[in-house]
Amino acid sequence: MCVIVWWVFVGVVTYSHADGRKRCFGVLTPDEEIFDELLHDKEQCLYKLQDIIPGSSYELKISYRATIPTDFLIDVRHSNVSSGRRLLNIEKTQFSVASGKYYEAMVVAHRTGVSVYPEALKDPAVFNIVLSTLYYGLPWEVWKLVGLILLSIVASVFWLNPWLLNFIERSTAHLKKDEQSHVE
Repeated sequence: MCVIVWWVFVGVVTYSHADGRKRCFGVLTPDEEIFDELLHDKEQCLYKLQDIIPGSSYELKISYRATIPTDFLIDVRHSNVSSGRRLLNIEKTQFSVASGKYYEAMVVAHRTGVSVYPEALKDPAVFNIVLSTLYYGLPWEVWKLVGLILLSIVASVFWLNPWLLNFIERSTAHLKKDEQSHVE
């Protein structure tokens, strides 16, 4: 008997088989994050990647709490996966879309680590998942940060540099006057 639960706000369907294993299905659209997804040990969730553009590159990123030691396996089907890496408590995979095929991503949770309380390993892993569009190999958030840094550099050159040079000139002029008054 299958029990179906439908979450309208994220479009995730979860069902249980008679063997007790749960599987879920969801929909990911570029640059929209889904919060507080749940997976127990060795459970899997299949996400349909919707509204993706052929010829574009994407990054599928899962972030989770470091207090719940879990390894997430991300498998993007029908794509050219260019890299997958783990950085602290973030799993990410970059891939490019070749044509208008049907793309999907399978996410599997594997609980890791040793706990003083073995019951804690039965709790589900809570994670957030996002599909980000890449522009020249970097997500839009990185480009915004690069723009802010460049704007800060330009502002400091045009505003801070003249003020600093004027301050140095006044200080050195003051020191020269003090040296001349001590010499006489």
